[in-house]
Amino acid sequence: MIHIIYMAAGNSRRFGSNKLFYELDGKPMYRHLLERLIEIKDRYNNSENTSANKPLDYDEMDIDTVIDTYIGTDIDLSKKAEKKTKNAKSNSPLVDITVVTRYREILDYCAGIPDCRAVLSPDSEKGISYTIKAGIMAVQEQKKKNGVRQKKQEKSSGMSQNSAETEEYYMFAVADQPYLKSQSVIKLIDKVLENTGGEQLVFSLRCGDAVGNPCVFNSSLIPQLLSLEGDKGGRSVAKKHDCVYVDIADESELMDIDTLSNSKQTGTL
Repeated sequence: MIHIIYMAAGNSRRFGSNKLFYELDGKPMYRHLLERLIEIKDRYNNSENTSANKPLDYDEMDIDTVIDTYIGTDIDLSKKAEKKTKNAKSNSPLVDITVVTRYREILDYCAGIPDCRAVLSPDSEKGISYTIKAGIMAVQEQKKKNGVRQKKQEKSSGMSQNSAETEEYYMFAVADQPYLKSQSVIKLIDKVLENTGGEQLVFSLRCGDAVGNPCVFNSSLIPQLLSLEGDKGGRSVAKKHDCVYVDIADESELMDIDTLSNSKQTGTL
């Protein structure tokens, strides 16, 4: 199980305005990566046989081909917001998304998307640690409301608690990374799901010497993430552990948009 926590609560002072609402190719910055993550979530959760898929040559394939081949489904992405879908194997999803924001507009946008939780976090203005903790607590609260539904289903179906599907991970993605490609996220998720038994605790993307988000943590590291303070992020926890890196070819995918000038980079949306 992978809990994606999408952090959309910042506001770069260097940008000159709220960068999350700055329009790139006709839509606010925060929506670019969020919409890709929602597409990926829906495809994983509607796959009948995710684990049986073979690795792909991601760089040679367009995103629809990558997701259709890799996750094995032909559902129309454009209809993702029109209906709720169920995991073909069980009622328990493989991937879920929680959006953390301090902006009502983002909260309202997420309200119209099936299976996309959003929480308001006014304290996020105090630093990224507050956004991280708000996301974790929202996920844990949802699990309580569901009555730990996933574990009950695993028990009734006889699935091993040591399988990659029952191991829990938290993936942190940032809303000011609009050039990150779906293929790269899929490669990262694939690597995490291969980690049977939870032997590896931290995963991240890398291009050459540049390391960037998303970063994924095994649930055993949640206490360390919850102990973060101020503007200290998850990378400080990741540095304490051996990280599994997933290499990508285009460094622009890892770029956080902090100024108006680097919002006009040549990355492909």
